[in-house]
Amino acid sequence: MSYLQPYSIGSLIRSVIVVYFTNLPSLLAIHLIPVLPLDLLSAYAEVERWTVAWWIIFAVESMATLLVVFPMSIAISEICLGIEPSAVRAYRRAFAHPSGIIGAYLLATLKIWAGLILLLVPGMIFGAWYVLVGPVAVIEGLGGRKALHRSRELGRGFYLRNLAIWTVVIMLIFIVAMIVEVLLIMLVPTLEPFIISVITTFLSPMGDIVPVLLYYDMRARKESYGSAQLAEDLM
Repeated sequence: MSYLQPYSIGSLIRSVIVVYFTNLPSLLAIHLIPVLPLDLLSAYAEVERWTVAWWIIFAVESMATLLVVFPMSIAISEICLGIEPSAVRAYRRAFAHPSGIIGAYLLATLKIWAGLILLLVPGMIFGAWYVLVGPVAVIEGLGGRKALHRSRELGRGFYLRNLAIWTVVIMLIFIVAMIVEVLLIMLVPTLEPFIISVITTFLSPMGDIVPVLLYYDMRARKESYGSAQLAEDLM
């Protein structure tokens, strides 16, 4: 199935669910490689909330989660081309030229976090501008400031819409996770920390998929992007 198409909010959410659950082992593994150790540390370390140690763990975990979009871009692109995804191959291909990827990642992350810390609105603006940085860097081979500029230009005219879609998906993941957690905790209250960690980790990869599908959406709308161009970009 090809996901290279313009989306509505509803069709994008449906595609996120379909692409994740039809390729669950590989996409979950991609998310778990950097995130699982930090999830376990956060769930089981005896660290009080809002302390310096808690904020450090939270910041590192957030940065690790953002890092996943690079190999996820490779995996979903291979799915679009009829190739069965592999977590190992996705990471290897995504970081084949690490300097440009890491440069784009650090610049986008620092700008977004600085905007959120100093004032919420700038952080949201940067988030809307740079939501496509991961796919841009991996699929188009752009790094550093070039990747940030391309993400901003590709999303122009759709900033609020793209940010709204990403926010809606994250909120839906959170709501579903909370409902499942409450139901399971009622059944097995002694496993509360374990249940919360497992459910959140299991559903989180769907948020990693959103920027990739938004990237396809923008290129399909503005550049008539299709499978032939994608195959050429991945060569």
